[in-house]
Amino acid sequence: MLICGRLKLPSYIPGLLTVLLLCIFSGSYLCLALLLPPPSSLYVVEILSLPCLLLSATVNLVCAVARKRHQATHIAIASFVAVILFAGIPFARHVFGNREEEWFINCGHQSYDDLISRILENRRMLSYRDTLVNDILGRSWRWPVYARTNMDGSIAVTFYGRQNYGRAGYFYCPDGHMVPTAHDTNAFHSDDNPFLLYYRVTNDWYTFLR
Repeated sequence: MLICGRLKLPSYIPGLLTVLLLCIFSGSYLCLALLLPPPSSLYVVEILSLPCLLLSATVNLVCAVARKRHQATHIAIASFVAVILFAGIPFARHVFGNREEEWFINCGHQSYDDLISRILENRRMLSYRDTLVNDILGRSWRWPVYARTNMDGSIAVTFYGRQNYGRAGYFYCPDGHMVPTAHDTNAFHSDDNPFLLYYRVTNDWYTFLR
């Protein structure tokens, strides 16, 4: 009531703001789905625009209750936001598929495999704890890369910076070292961290988001 009553906002402001935020969020989502790799700034836009969009849709509902004028418009806009978030986004995921996963399977893993080979050539520098190995890779990788030796002598490597997003990455570990989860056959975790989930992309390769 306070938002639309005491502040005396023009009735069209909440609706206009919601439509603008919906365009920003939808546009950033589509760009993230279509561009490989997308600009890192798009992740910031998507993360910030979503809560703003939800807040703006809530304001529309408050205005629909507080004001009888344009009540149907406010309800329609809030409902449209709900349809986009709960139906439109899943439909877009179904249509576009996982383009990043397709890219990695078809060609992306080749450059990562080359990095794994360089790390294997210098495996004497590794231990059973994660070791920063960017010096081995030189300037070919600008994000942090950590590697460790498994108990059987194989290696596990964590590459941060998947699709220009610092908290996401790819994880290399030979099959058989990861523990599958009970609720998702494609989700795994490591023995030392059961709370971080890895999703299998192809043989020995996983994705993660911290």
